[in-house]
Amino acid sequence: MVGHNDPKTGWWMGPPGNYVLPTPIRIAVYSLAPNRQRPFAGAFNAAIYNTFRRCKHQVLYVVPPFLVAYAAMGWANERGGLSGLREGLEIVPPADFQKAHKAHLAAEKSVTHALQNLSSTRRSLPVTQIPNPERFKFDTPTGEKTLPDLFGPHKQLIMYHFMLGPEDEKGCVGCSFCMDHIPKLRHLESRDTTFVAVAEAGIDKIEEYKKRMGWGFPFYSSAKTVRAWGVAEGEGEVITWKPGNGYFGLCVFLKGTDGEVFHTYSTTDRGMEILLGTYHLLDMTPLGRQEVGNGMNDFRRIYEY
Repeated sequence: MVGHNDPKTGWWMGPPGNYVLPTPIRIAVYSLAPNRQRPFAGAFNAAIYNTFRRCKHQVLYVVPPFLVAYAAMGWANERGGLSGLREGLEIVPPADFQKAHKAHLAAEKSVTHALQNLSSTRRSLPVTQIPNPERFKFDTPTGEKTLPDLFGPHKQLIMYHFMLGPEDEKGCVGCSFCMDHIPKLRHLESRDTTFVAVAEAGIDKIEEYKKRMGWGFPFYSSAKTVRAWGVAEGEGEVITWKPGNGYFGLCVFLKGTDGEVFHTYSTTDRGMEILLGTYHLLDMTPLGRQEVGNGMNDFRRIYEY
């Protein structure tokens, strides 16, 4: 981008008449035009001084309050370096840098070993058999499938319960952020494992949202299964593979040699962070996750950036 630092304000100047946020964080501001979000093009200066201004396209922008915190972070970074963001940032000679990082590496390795042990313990947890698993049905683009059908030719199935209901216009932001991290399934399948996401919305709505998000993994309607859960619980059965928080979560199944289906593991809430490569990458940076209190919901659906 062509531009320069304004010596009076310290802001990075973009095209004539437009101030651009002086930080790698891209922040969107909300246009008064219906259902539109634009990259930060000309409103930051206004957010600080007047709240409103007109950009070269003559579109009036309104900056939500939480963006001001991000804006202040970017301004501090541009004007004062990271010391303006993180008090106590220590700048040291290379030898001291290497010494400190070597000590930290030892701590990281201990955590890695602890996580390996935790994974081993997880694999040895007891499992529970799901009686009559064929009664749990899912609508797919090619017709109805039962829970055992979802395994395909594989022994293991990972299922994500996604928050997209019959009345929802769009899927949950946090769930969408999680699903953006699901890889192509070929690697999982090479380990006799497959993946599916399910939601209570109808299959047509799911297919439309899946296309909008650009996902390639199977995503099916669990509306019939949710009703079957209600019937089963009414008869006194304990359903262990419902989301633990009642909304979203991940569960794992194993198929036995005679077609039995076993529930082996579930997690929800922050247990989902193990999926999130974006978090792991940001955790390596000085600025970290840059959240303002809403966790995964601080991100956007991929088409809204």
